[in-house]
Amino acid sequence: MSAHRPNAFNSLRMGEVIREKVQDGITGETRDLQYTQCKIVGNGSFGVVFQTKLSPSGEDAAIKRVLQDKRFKNRELQIMRIVRHPNIVQLKAFYYSNGERKDEVYLNLVQEFVPETVYRASRFFNKMKTTMPTLEVKLYIYQLFRALAYIHSQGICHRDIKPQNLLLDPNSGILKLCDFGSAKILVENEPNVSYICSRYYRAPELIFGATNYTTKIDVWSTGCVMAELMLGQPLFPGESGIDQLVEIIKVLGTPTREQIRTMNPNYMEHKFPQIKPHPFNKVFRKADANAIDLISRLLEYTPTERRAAVDAMVHPFFDELRDPATKLPDSRHGTGQLRDLPDLFDFTHHDDDDHYDRRQQRRRIDSVPVPVRLRRQLLSLADSPLRRWSEEVQSIARMVADNYDDENLRSTFVSLAMQLVVEQPLKTPFVAAVVLVANTIKPEIVDAVLAPVAEETQSKIAKGEWRDVKLYLKFLACLQACLEGDGVFPLLEELFSRAADLQTASSEDTIGTEIVKIILLTIPYIMAAAPGQFQQKAADLMDKTDIIASEPHALQALVDPYHPDPSSESASASLSLCMLLQKQLQAEASKNWELTCIPRPWNMPLEEIEAQDKLANAPKHALPTISIPSTVITGPRPLFPEVYFSVYADQEVESVPSTDSVASSLIRDGLTDTINGLHFNRNATARYLIDLDCYFADDTFVKRATPFDELRNAAPGKSTWKPEDVAVDIVFAQLFQLPAPEHKLVYYHSVLTEACKLAPAAIAPSLGRAIRYLYNNSPRMDLQLSFRFLDWFSHHLSNFGFTWKWAEWSDDCSLSDLHPAKWFLRGALDKEVRLSFAQRIQKTLPEPYQPLIGPEKEKDVPDFKFNNSDTPFSSEGQEIGALLKRKAPDEEFQPIIDKIEAEAGERALDPVVASTDVFMTAICWVGSKSLSHVLACIDRSKERLLSAANSSPAAQTQVLAAVMAYWHAHPGIALSIVEKLLNYSILTPASVVRWALTDGSLVDGANAGEALAQPHIFELVLNTVTKVSFRVRQLLASPEADEEGRKSEIKAMQELFGLLNDLLVSWAGGNKDELMEMGDGSSEPEALIRRWGQRWLRVFKRLGAIEEAFVIEASKEKPESSNGVDAV
Repeated sequence: MSAHRPNAFNSLRMGEVIREKVQDGITGETRDLQYTQCKIVGNGSFGVVFQTKLSPSGEDAAIKRVLQDKRFKNRELQIMRIVRHPNIVQLKAFYYSNGERKDEVYLNLVQEFVPETVYRASRFFNKMKTTMPTLEVKLYIYQLFRALAYIHSQGICHRDIKPQNLLLDPNSGILKLCDFGSAKILVENEPNVSYICSRYYRAPELIFGATNYTTKIDVWSTGCVMAELMLGQPLFPGESGIDQLVEIIKVLGTPTREQIRTMNPNYMEHKFPQIKPHPFNKVFRKADANAIDLISRLLEYTPTERRAAVDAMVHPFFDELRDPATKLPDSRHGTGQLRDLPDLFDFTHHDDDDHYDRRQQRRRIDSVPVPVRLRRQLLSLADSPLRRWSEEVQSIARMVADNYDDENLRSTFVSLAMQLVVEQPLKTPFVAAVVLVANTIKPEIVDAVLAPVAEETQSKIAKGEWRDVKLYLKFLACLQACLEGDGVFPLLEELFSRAADLQTASSEDTIGTEIVKIILLTIPYIMAAAPGQFQQKAADLMDKTDIIASEPHALQALVDPYHPDPSSESASASLSLCMLLQKQLQAEASKNWELTCIPRPWNMPLEEIEAQDKLANAPKHALPTISIPSTVITGPRPLFPEVYFSVYADQEVESVPSTDSVASSLIRDGLTDTINGLHFNRNATARYLIDLDCYFADDTFVKRATPFDELRNAAPGKSTWKPEDVAVDIVFAQLFQLPAPEHKLVYYHSVLTEACKLAPAAIAPSLGRAIRYLYNNSPRMDLQLSFRFLDWFSHHLSNFGFTWKWAEWSDDCSLSDLHPAKWFLRGALDKEVRLSFAQRIQKTLPEPYQPLIGPEKEKDVPDFKFNNSDTPFSSEGQEIGALLKRKAPDEEFQPIIDKIEAEAGERALDPVVASTDVFMTAICWVGSKSLSHVLACIDRSKERLLSAANSSPAAQTQVLAAVMAYWHAHPGIALSIVEKLLNYSILTPASVVRWALTDGSLVDGANAGEALAQPHIFELVLNTVTKVSFRVRQLLASPEADEEGRKSEIKAMQELFGLLNDLLVSWAGGNKDELMEMGDGSSEPEALIRRWGQRWLRVFKRLGAIEEAFVIEASKEKPESSNGVDAV
């Protein structure tokens, strides 16, 4: 509390006067203000209220003090300065003061002091075991409606109506609305925060997440306050946001789909228990018919059905107040004294007083600058399914044209349009439509846009930033109708000539393939923007691209997401995106370029004949020259052929576009660029996933959240594409991109999580079918992608209570540990335990799964094997553990180590291996409390561990073996420790690989072949290889690194990949000694191990090839930045 107390108050003595320079609350003029006798009368999360006495008048006043953010104007101050009403607390003055820290600034609002609140008045009657008299309820609610009618007429929404914010003068009965800290002037179509208003009084549309609400949320809150005064307790006392909705449903019944749509059209969760409304006459048993009627009209689900404040004032419930004979009894003291009602029906004071000044103040605050309004409208373009594209486009175009002389507006429009094209490419046709309509009003706007777009396109081509090139070309393609001559086609022709030269020089070239893909993705937008005009140009260009696009790329097999068993054929052949596009566009050309999915916001509705005619006859503009260098480069991102991947393949009903439809490529391309371009804001990305259908032509998709089973009933010729399936499919396509997606894997995890939170009823069923597809097809997928699926699945469940329909896979629990399905289940459950704890996960699983989480996983600290006297070297192990616990100096360990080594020699054991096992196991035990504990132990013992590890390969391997053995039930911890041991160079990457793939006896007696089927072993090796590769890339990118160091690291990496290849080839070919000892190769275990070897080999061959290519490119010209391998 003291933290908010003004410095001047800290040393205030009785009678001492404080002087402040303040600004008048109405005129803003500076004047002196004096006050004394300051005490705190209220405080909250946003500020503190002090009661003071103004000097010399002796008038009571309240000072509300709030921390002011220097970057923004205070909205409460702005609103308080423009409102003057007898039922709203008056702002007398305001001033700023410094806080205790230098950077703290406080705003002080000097207001009239009102001693009581409606909340305290209600509490008084509660203590008296009664409810507030009906006449007082009428008096207070009527005055509240007067205040609301006044502020609502000015577009102001209070957004925090509650009894605590209703001040009350108990002597006069006058009510005054206060605390405009949450208030806002609502602007149509401008989004607002939904987490607003105190919970008990929060309107249901806010609970449903609406952002385009109206002042009717204040009306709902007023109904809640009225009900509370009549009942003596809150009507909807929810303990949380969801519980609040439950309380509302208990009284009003379950809202219909239509009612939910009126509250928030974007809300997808419609599965509520069907509860009938509770009659209001049973809720308010003592209330008269008029009171019940008014409350029922205030507490309506549909906002537009609620009585407006000004209409509520004339309700018969308030007739008693209009009777001149009505007097207000003194209900507090029971004296029987009657008082006159306050003046309730004089509407001249606040309408006429300072009328001119108030209107001028209002104009200054509510007149949002045109560039700001332009920015808001352009950013929200096409976001709402309730707004017509044509109206939005024309509104923005007129705004730009009418204010084109404003330099700030021009630069805002051009820069924001270009930013939208790159960051939110789903909106590109709509931004282009704005430019096309503006061309009919102010043609110079087009030239102002084309010049920087052409300049940026040329710059991006030179830098090899091909995605941005594609996005700018898409924008120019949408402007084809207003371009002179052949428009974008000459540029595409020149780009193709570069692609052809590159492909002729090398079949493994990826730049040429990327350019052809860009050309093919640009053509549909040209044809949609200028229908029927360039069909021959498109056909000629596609004849050329067919030469490159129709041939599979040499590197396609490297990035194919599927790796089927050579003895069986793949059920779904992987297709190159370039090849698909070529075929799809050829099919589309045969249908006269229907391109039904592309939105055409430049096509006006029938009633806009004049506007459409202007568009058809609009001026043409020359496309500025875009020079293409004779040699184009790959750019900062490595390029690989793109392969089509879908988690909804082979369904009986198409819930996503088939590969025969060009829509599959166009929709995927637009949303993929949005996902990768908005990587800095996963919430915005998830919102675009949910709103996907807003950005494509009508009838492209079925209605949101349509159950999959209902797709079978679709009329012939109607779409069956579910927007949720399409969105989920595209995110998984990015998550499962080889060799690595553009961003970290966790980003794509988070996008799916946020989408699930935004629309659980729509997204969850789509995810369920995707999971089943991936689980069933995981055995024939690339092993790295199977591991990504395992990692995502466990992470996703952790965000939703670890719930899944595990019973579907119960039969797989009895499969061999070598089976891919069992591999997935063991790995997923292990990851879940890492993210929670064993007992928590066990409670979510059916009985068949329980053995997969054994009792050893329930122990946070594994047993220390040397506590068992039967274990060799048990006493020495305990002694070393004790020394480690008390952080003994290194020399105290040596006698015990010598003793172990001597005894090991007598037993014909390797002395150093034996002592290393005891020492490392003791470190794991002592450090088992946390990772920081074990790291501290390793750090203190680093020299001894380095000495042991360097003494022999067997000793070094034993360090790793001891860690993995101690933490075998919690491999995630073991992997973290191994990573640190690699950092300290106690372990080498080669030692990790050898231990994983060659040691004859691993934990639980598994041989190295069986280790291939253990998820954490794959994770260990993959992490190790990734660490080495990343280190090499860092050195190659660093100007400070010496050449000798680079060569050394590159050689070490090449040797590591060589070692992996040598070890895995024998497992994959079935000629490994351990495998040959198992039999003649015909048994199922042998076949499974051989298959695991093949899957491992493919992963590390690919990683080796990619790193080798990176080194070769870096040796030609050192890159400016590293493209680290951070995805597994």
